[in-house]
Amino acid sequence: MEGKTKELAVSFVLRTSNTMKLEEQENLKQHIKNAIEERTANIKN
Repeated sequence: MEGKTKELAVSFVLRTSNTMKLEEQENLKQHIKNAIEERTANIKN
């Protein structure tokens, strides 16, 4: 279950990040990593 949760979080974050990149508002890699961890925690709860 943990792997599936993280996979879902990565999908959400990278989709958002790609959209922001297209709008020239790209995030730093550390910000993306933090967002993935936060999203994973939110999905679990």
